[in-house]
Formats: sequence, structure tokens, C-alpha cells
Amino acid sequence: MENFRYNFVELGPRGTGKGHLFQQISPYAHLISGGKATVAKMFVNNSTGQRGLVCQYDIVCFDEVSGISFDQKDGVNIMKGYMASGQFIRGKDNIRADGSIVIVGNLDVDIQQQQRTGHLLSPLPPEMRSDTAFMDRLHCFAPGWGFPKLNPNEHLTDHFGLVSDFLSECWSRLRSGNRLSALQGRIYWGGALSGRDIEAVNKTTSGLLKLIFPDSDMPVSDEDLEWIIRIALEVRRRVKEQQKRVFKSQFRNTHFSFTLGPDGIEQFVSTPELHSDEAIESDPLPPGQVWAVSPGASETGPGLYRIEVTCGPGSGVRILNQPTPPAFRESVRVSEQNLYVRSKELVGDRNPRQEEFSVQMRAIDADRVGQGLGVADAGGFLWIFTWA
Repeated sequence: MENFRYNFVELGPRGTGKGHLFQQISPYAHLISGGKATVAKMFVNNSTGQRGLVCQYDIVCFDEVSGISFDQKDGVNIMKGYMASGQFIRGKDNIRADGSIVIVGNLDVDIQQQQRTGHLLSPLPPEMRSDTAFMDRLHCFAPGWGFPKLNPNEHLTDHFGLVSDFLSECWSRLRSGNRLSALQGRIYWGGALSGRDIEAVNKTTSGLLKLIFPDSDMPVSDEDLEWIIRIALEVRRRVKEQQKRVFKSQFRNTHFSFTLGPDGIEQFVSTPELHSDEAIESDPLPPGQVWAVSPGASETGPGLYRIEVTCGPGSGVRILNQPTPPAFRESVRVSEQNLYVRSKELVGDRNPRQEEFSVQMRAIDADRVGQGLGVADAGGFLWIFTWA
């Protein structure tokens, strides 16, 4: 039996239409506003045998989740088990359902500050917010802080559109089947992804493929597939990063990666809120980029740099920094000559003189001269040349 359930959380500022979407767009979705959620209403009423919301709807959405609580102590555990397996036991019956669980709520904090002092799932109720097993059931954490507030002049059309009942019927029909065949022989997951991670990423990928390519016979280009894969890895990694903040020793490796094609380059996918152009991150840099420390000038002292190298058809080395600091130009010249002289030893039969290298120095702190970066420049040349 195909598993259609998808567990989704979106936290962000007020006014972005989180609750409105699930209340108004589709009759297949049911919205539970802040307050008590009963086990009988959610799953099954033992007195009458009436099946609950997860059996009746495609989506059950908890709005203003910080105020949600169950009427029974085991309510969260029942939901946690259901989110993992699509089944729950009430009385003597083992009941299956296909309703997806969606959690939306407000996150009225500075994202960077919240990551320094806690984690981004803190608006959840106390029995959920620090439960890493509950977090593990979430397939996707959508960054609501990145969505614009709804503006009728910008986000609503005065032209023709699809009636929501028709559109929701299409979406409901698309739940059946999956599109994972588009990944076979094309996408290979990195070693940091667990079985649950792969399941979550597969679900997001399949769903996006259905929405963007509703006809299963439509070809999916490598470019489109890579874009979808990056989104799927990002929204799952955001879940893992919150688990890591709660229980670091168990969720240490969050370096999600993929390879496009059997001979492709392993590419790492981070979440935007973790990224900083002025900080050294734990994720590996892309090919051609290296961090380096320069001894610097006497008046400035050592400096931190990121060297970025790309290559293409042509010959020679082109420095993109203008004007080019003389000390950095000399470092690049030394590393270029070393690459040419030792090319057999370093890159085998490939001829570096038949490639044009573009080099850019990004200074992270006060020192801008780039003195003594020859080893780092050479590392960038070799790194990008190896994968060119």
C-alpha cells in the first residue's frame, strides 16, 4: 500500500497565511485552531467506533501550535506513533489512516539569536519541543520567516485562475503513486543521511515532482532535479539541526549531501540560516574554494581569507580582485608556476596550461594584502582542476 502521509511543520511571523491556506484552499484539509485536541476526535472514538480526523481528511493541520494540548497524557505518543507508521491502536483495533499531519505556528524571534540560545522548534508545546523522537517524524521544516506577508496587490491576481475546489481535487488525486523513478541511477545520497532522512527526502522530492511535472511522462532535466533535491535536503536538514541542538552527541553529523550521476561531484546542502559569508562553517566548501590564513603585513597582523578558483577554456591565470594587491599577485604567480612545473606529479597527464583559472580573494577581516597565500592558491587550483 502506497504511503501518502507527509509530516510538515512551518513556523514563522504572523500574517503569511499559514492557517488560511489549510482552512480555505481545500475541503480535504481540516484546521484545528489553538486549544485542546482530543484523542477521540483525532483518531477514533472508542465509545461509538467513529473514526477520527486522520481517517477522514488528507491533511489535519494544527494552527497556533503553541496552544495545542491533548486531553489524554498519551495523546502525543499516539500521534508520534501514527506519524511514524500511519497506524494507531485503540482498544483491540489496529487502524491505518492516510491523513498527513501539518503543524503551523508563530515564531516571533530573531532567527540567529534563537539558534544561539535554543532551537527553532521551541514554539511547539512542552511535550513536543524537546522530544527528538517527535522531531524525527517531521519530513519537512519550512522556513516561514522566509515567506512574505500576504499582500493583495502583490500576491492575488485579478485575472483568471483555477477554482480552489477543482485545484484541490487535482492535488488529492496526485497523492496516489510516487515519482521516485526519476531518481533511479541519477541521484546518490551522502553517508550522513539515515533511513528516516532518506524517507523524508524521498517524500518531499516525490511531492515536488508531482506538482511541477504532473504528467508522469514529462522528462525531468538534471537542472530541475537538482533544484528539487536541494530543497528536499534543506527542509529535512533543518529538522536535524534542531535535533542536534537538543541532543548533540546523537545527531552530530548533519552534513547532508548528494551526487548527481555516478561520476558527479558530491555536493553539500546547508540551510540558509546556518550560512554566513564571514564564518568558517563545518560543511566542506565547494570545489575550488579554500580557507586560508595569511601572515599579513606588520601593521595589520594575520588575516583570514577565502580563496575561490574557477576554470574554463583558455590558458593562464586571471585575478578578479581589482586593483590586485601586489602581495596577492605574487602569491598567485608562485602557485601558478608550481602547478606548471609539477603538473605530472600533481594532476597526471592533464595539462594545466590548457585551462584558464580565475582567482578571487575574499578578505574576511581587516587584512587585505593577501601576503603568503601561495599554498592556498595552489590548493584552489588543484581542487577545481581535479573536478573540472
